[in-house]
Amino acid sequence: MRKKEVYVTLLLLGIIFIAGCSEWSEKGEEQTIYRGNIPVGSFKAVIGDEIVITNGPDIISVDSSEDDAVEEFCIFSNNTVEYICPFSVGVQISNEAAKRQAEITGSLEIIGEGSIEYLSEPLVIYLNGEKWGEIRISSDLKGYETQDIQIAASGKGKTEKEAIEDARSKHDELVNVLADRG
Repeated sequence: MRKKEVYVTLLLLGIIFIAGCSEWSEKGEEQTIYRGNIPVGSFKAVIGDEIVITNGPDIISVDSSEDDAVEEFCIFSNNTVEYICPFSVGVQISNEAAKRQAEITGSLEIIGEGSIEYLSEPLVIYLNGEKWGEIRISSDLKGYETQDIQIAASGKGKTEKEAIEDARSKHDELVNVLADRG
C-alpha cells in the first residue's frame, strides 16, 4: 500500500472528529453531572482560535461502553511501522455547543484532497491541558448543527495487542474526562 493510500485509509477509519450519530447505545450511556473535577482532567475542542466544546455544561451524556467503541481490528501502517486501532466515543453535547460548532464551521472553506473534502481548519483536541490530537473535519459538517457527535481517535503499538491496549487506555482516559468522573 502506498503512503497516500494508507493516509486516506486511516482518515476513513475514524480519524475524522465530528460525525452525526443516528442512534445512542442503551448500554454504557450515562447522564453527565458536571462536578468541576479539574484535577481529574479537562477537555477542550478548538477550531482556529475558537473553543467549540469543553467538558462541563457542554457535555450532556457520554456513551462509555468500551465494548463497541474500541475496534478489535487493527491495520498495520508501513509508514510508521506500527499497528493502529481506531476507537470512538459517542457524546451528546448541549444545544449551545451544537450551535457554536455550526457557526464556527459555517465560516470555514472547503478544501479537497482527491475525492475527499475537508474544512479548512482542523479540530484540535486538548486533554488535561496538552494537545491530544488534531483532526480534519468532514466538509459535510460545514454549518451543520448536531448534538450527537462521535469523537474518533486511535491507539498505536508495535504489536496488535499493544495497539488495542493503547486504544482502550486512551478511550478510558477520554471518557473519564468527558463524563467528569472523579
